[in-house]
Amino acid sequence: VIFDGDDTLWETMSLYTKAKKEFEELLKESAFKTDNIIEKLDELDANQAKKFGISKERFANSMLLFYEQLSKSENIPYSEELASKIQDIGYSVFKKPILFEDSLDTLNRLRDAGYQLLLLTKGDQELQRMKTDTLGITGYFKKIYIYPKKRVEEYTEVLDDSGLIPGNTWVIGNSASSDINPATKLGINGILVPKETWKFEEGSLEGKAYVVSSLKDAADIILKNSSLYK
Repeated sequence: VIFDGDDTLWETMSLYTKAKKEFEELLKESAFKTDNIIEKLDELDANQAKKFGISKERFANSMLLFYEQLSKSENIPYSEELASKIQDIGYSVFKKPILFEDSLDTLNRLRDAGYQLLLLTKGDQELQRMKTDTLGITGYFKKIYIYPKKRVEEYTEVLDDSGLIPGNTWVIGNSASSDINPATKLGINGILVPKETWKFEEGSLEGKAYVVSSLKDAADIILKNSSLYK
């Protein structure tokens, strides 16, 4: 079973949502008049991600770039003090992550049933490793794969490296575009657990996959089909 990490096993977007609201409030308190700050920031951040990829610095840098552009458009002097506060907000998302309440139970159930567990997550190598170590779940996975992108090529590499047969393999994730679609194109069984995701991650399912509301439901499906796929 291949698990995604961010917003599948542990919370991520809730931290970013909180930071974006703090950013919006700070700009309004600083006399900026523009509307739809969060929506505009999301658009800029999505463009930055497409241009430069995902990095630990991207989100904070997007906030700073947005502030710089807004200062020019509204003719308000750029403040290093305000920029420092914005940077602090941007990096606040890297506080200790929180597992979803059914994550450990799901990992235990599948491991105890004899399934080999892998983690295939996207992002900064150091940051993602820190998350799994801090959460105490590193030992659940036979191997952890961390890539800048999750496409058919990355899933193919994981299958080859771990000696997995696509039809006997499951993937669980919250993003149709990066977690499920590339996997199902290779014949891997997909289970989507929809949660809030990045604008640049939005997309719909392109193949057949289960859609469930929790990791518990995902584990139920896998265990129910264990006689066919184990």
